[in-house]
Amino acid sequence: MFPTLFFRDRELFVFDDGEVAAHNFGNYQRFLNQTFTTKNNLTNGKIHRFLSDNERNGRYDGNKIGGINFVSATIEWIENVCKQPIDENNTLPNICIIELTYSGIIGEHDLTLFNLALNHFKDKKNQFMHIHISRIVGGHSDGILKSIQNLINIRWAPDMIVCRSNHSISDKVKEEIARHASLQTNQVINLVEVENINYVPLLFQHTNVYSMIAEKLKLEYRPNKNNIMQEWSEAVKLADNYKNTIKIALVGKYFKNPVAINGNQIFRDSYASVINALNDAGLSTKCKVETIFVWAEDLEAVSHLEKQLAAKKLLEEANGIVITAGFNVPGFEGMMEACKYAREKKKPLLSICYGMQCAVIEFAQNVCNIKGAWSTKLWQEQNDKCNNELPPLKPEQKVIIRMFEGGNKFGRLRLGRRTTYFIKKDSASYHLYGKKSSIQERHRHGYEVNPEFVPKLVEAGLLFTGMGVDERSGNSDNMPESSQILSIIAQDDKINYDQKIQTLCNYSITNNTPVRMEIMELKDHPYYVGVQFHPEFQSRPFEASPPFMGLVLAALQHFTSSL
Repeated sequence: MFPTLFFRDRELFVFDDGEVAAHNFGNYQRFLNQTFTTKNNLTNGKIHRFLSDNERNGRYDGNKIGGINFVSATIEWIENVCKQPIDENNTLPNICIIELTYSGIIGEHDLTLFNLALNHFKDKKNQFMHIHISRIVGGHSDGILKSIQNLINIRWAPDMIVCRSNHSISDKVKEEIARHASLQTNQVINLVEVENINYVPLLFQHTNVYSMIAEKLKLEYRPNKNNIMQEWSEAVKLADNYKNTIKIALVGKYFKNPVAINGNQIFRDSYASVINALNDAGLSTKCKVETIFVWAEDLEAVSHLEKQLAAKKLLEEANGIVITAGFNVPGFEGMMEACKYAREKKKPLLSICYGMQCAVIEFAQNVCNIKGAWSTKLWQEQNDKCNNELPPLKPEQKVIIRMFEGGNKFGRLRLGRRTTYFIKKDSASYHLYGKKSSIQERHRHGYEVNPEFVPKLVEAGLLFTGMGVDERSGNSDNMPESSQILSIIAQDDKINYDQKIQTLCNYSITNNTPVRMEIMELKDHPYYVGVQFHPEFQSRPFEASPPFMGLVLAALQHFTSSL
């Protein structure tokens, strides 16, 4: 359990079933090699809904629901999750990790109720350990001391404290924190920010964290524990000594730390899964990946010339570019500039979700000469800020449109695991994914490429190589009849590519059934790929995400050709 500060621009992790949670779930999934569901994400609202359902089922005999019911429901939820198998062999877990995330706005009363529930487990000797994790900003311990005092005030003193920081903290600061929490100095762990998260398990081993946890919980090490750590150490150290280092420019909107004293400090948590996926790909391709950060707004024409030139220089230095996901207008045109640069200079590029939409609109404007090509969502946002004074978008300008799953009127965002069918077998993505006829990746969006424009884009060289349809809960066997027809057309290898694109789009428009452009690739380019889904959420240290693998391989080739 560790309360943490939650920033508005921190990355959200998407589960298979579409629920979103703190990005830490991604770290757990990667290191534990497990796939989590909505059951693993316990929230205040879920407990209240759980209580309400129980009350309607007569579980409380008509009595008023109070704090004691909240506590009991939380205990019940945790115990149920602990009984869930962790793999296909129905293996039950030996340890349950409970992360209590403090958003900074939750009421003290609500936080106390969760603590009371956890006291049920804490009171069981040698079965509970409280590790408090917090961040030290600017080298000052004031914030972490305050958080410790808040915990002590509710009788929830930690057994260990992990201090995240950008630089090593002094022994004096450690002693001050330990003294304040009535702990030994060795129970205050300094976890310094690292370029590659794969180093973290080794840092914990070096600081004796595993031994302290094992001693507290009376755990026995697995017989092969030392072998596992040795293999992990060798793999990470080998990666540290790779001969080649490639630079990947991450063009994004959210990595300026909102609480940093130094405004230039990078807030890596906003793109944690993307950075991890790049490092995973580097591990698989035996090269180091250096991520350089380009703030999208610095690439826009309205930015100061000095900032524009500095941002463009970073793009020039990079061997590859990632255009990240996001929302809203700020930075969108800067991302389009990065797409244009990569397209014209033939520099490897991977664009994700919102980033893919940037690439499509840039191509529509500058290659297809569709004047004013834009997104209906972004236009609406701009129009709202202009008091409805913008001229309406013409039909021939609506390249990105709202495409909710289940219909725009009563439907919802496309969330969670969905199927993508490959419709062009002689494509980079098809081969990167192991020549599978279809794949499943996670989604989180509501706007997509307008099918009316797809044939024109394809004719100009922007090839859509993967497509999707409406599904129910990510189950490709459970979809509307019209979607089934589209999927059959997509998988018919007797139809040539151009004819297939035309047939799919015509059927979609005629029957008002979404055909979803999931993967795009630029013709005659080393690697210019866009994906509407989020491949970063399924990347693992020794099982890299295929689109990121493709980017890193192409960037490595760009690097060697420039020597």
